[in-house]
Amino acid sequence: MRETIFLVILMFSTLILQAQVFEVAQGDDLSKAVPKESQYIFDEFVDGRVQFKNGTFTVGKMNYNVLLGVMQFMDTGTNDVLSLSNIDQINSVTIKGRRFIPAKVKEEFMEVMISGPISFGVRYKGDAISISKEGAYGSVSTAVGGTTSYSVYSPGDNVLNQNLAIKEQIAVKLFSFCYLIKDGKPVAIKGAKTFLNTYPKDKTAAINSFVNEHKLNFNSLDGLIELVRYANGL
Repeated sequence: MRETIFLVILMFSTLILQAQVFEVAQGDDLSKAVPKESQYIFDEFVDGRVQFKNGTFTVGKMNYNVLLGVMQFMDTGTNDVLSLSNIDQINSVTIKGRRFIPAKVKEEFMEVMISGPISFGVRYKGDAISISKEGAYGSVSTAVGGTTSYSVYSPGDNVLNQNLAIKEQIAVKLFSFCYLIKDGKPVAIKGAKTFLNTYPKDKTAAINSFVNEHKLNFNSLDGLIELVRYANGL
């Protein structure tokens, strides 16, 4: 199956959780070149439970691949790593007490950090960022226009594979996108205005006072969690 390249445009509200640098060469398979601990949320495939909208469920060894942006499981018969399909039929996935729901962005999931009338969720996304390229005679130059961000996903075989023309250094970065979830619909938090518009207007003054008093940063995951807990308690 032909590979598709998804270009990622980062908004100011995106949080960079971690970054690691690896060197890859022409023809390298990124899923093999990048260590597993930099591809998955959990250190290994562990017991998970998939709850379907029709009330049924299934269990298995599961993990979330942030580079591919898919929830994966280990086939009990072959130990092959496969990706969950029919995402629209899934209500939630629970792994080690952490709850994930479909993010309605391709086949990605988001983790529900706070549950309530207005919940708070985080969607994790890993991207391979080209930070330098090796040119003629071994010289290294910065990529044109700064860095090049790309994520390659082949739905047929779940393989990351960028056909590199030259030797490159790749920074694998884990980003988080934060959402308020109201009436089952995720709303991306792009700043104070988005946050306030999601809550009733009679809470605006109290929320603004809390933000100013605590000097909360909307680019801080801990700060957003603190703010959501406060707003939900009003």
